[in-house]
Amino acid sequence: MIPIAHTPLPDAPSSASTPVVIFDPHVADDARFISDLVTPAYPALRKIEVPYAGHTVLQFLANEKVISRVMRALIGEDEIVAFTAEGRENPIWHFNRAKSLRGKDPAAALAHYQKSIDLAPSPQSIGPFLTLCMQRNMLDAAQTMIDWTQTQESPNSHIPPAIAERAAEMGLRLNAA
Repeated sequence: MIPIAHTPLPDAPSSASTPVVIFDPHVADDARFISDLVTPAYPALRKIEVPYAGHTVLQFLANEKVISRVMRALIGEDEIVAFTAEGRENPIWHFNRAKSLRGKDPAAALAHYQKSIDLAPSPQSIGPFLTLCMQRNMLDAAQTMIDWTQTQESPNSHIPPAIAERAAEMGLRLNAA
């Protein structure tokens, strides 16, 4: 847990407005910070929970095409509007869902990492996909992903260096033949 190095919120000057926090309840440190530190200082705190948005809640809402409506209502009217953000076609949702499933259901985690990569390739998804494949000795799946990255021109489709090194140690080919 990250140490908090500032005046405790109950001792700090408080806002006359009731604050709103938009967060992913599955990010344990954030949820704990809100419940243990923010809520006691602001008992009427309004919460907007966005499951599997991670720390990129605003980008998640933008991908879901609801950010303008949500923010305009908050800023202009001081209201929370209902919205649906299922995330099924959102790479952020699939990435964070995969992270939550790694230890419990690795096969489902791999499927979510793959969907995240299909929607928007990134080293942040490719790396954990390959790591999980290598941990589970699914070297054919790892090699298929490595080969796929070699065919992509996007800089977002590369393998993080530490994971490439681990793949090479396991005998995987890093350069297309």
